[in-house]
Amino acid sequence: AGRTLAHARKILAARKYALTAGFAVTLPDNSIVFPSTEGLKKKYLGEEAVKVDAIAENVKNYFSNISTLNDSGIWRIFNAVGMWTLVTLLDAKHKKVDAGKCSGCGTCAKICPAHSIHMQNGKPHFDATCFTCFGCAHWCPQGAISLGRLHPGAKTRYVHPHIKVQEFA
Repeated sequence: AGRTLAHARKILAARKYALTAGFAVTLPDNSIVFPSTEGLKKKYLGEEAVKVDAIAENVKNYFSNISTLNDSGIWRIFNAVGMWTLVTLLDAKHKKVDAGKCSGCGTCAKICPAHSIHMQNGKPHFDATCFTCFGCAHWCPQGAISLGRLHPGAKTRYVHPHIKVQEFA
């Protein structure tokens, strides 16, 4: 989950709401640089349902774990160094589309949480509002999207096996 809960807490506070609980379910990593092994993928996916059921029970019972949701300094440092490496050394914000591979299906635009991808003349165009989530590269059925020096392949692309593109639309 990285710093997701810290970001959510900050966004809610700016809107005069308070985050009173937060939970994480460890799933296979979508890191193109350090992908999860096949063994970890199976382990995490096997534990997922039990963890989600426990979270649902906690939400139903109004469980608050706000005291455990501190944004530690180590996560902030890790995040800053990681983003600097992705943006500066690996040039991950610079998206490239292999025109020979791209079918113009628009999957990348459908799944982009920042709505940073727009289809023009059957090809994706990327806006500056990108979160660098790598979703476009992971979900592209043709493997046509590269992220700077990162060229995702079969071993580094990951999508949850029970999530379908249609669920994003």
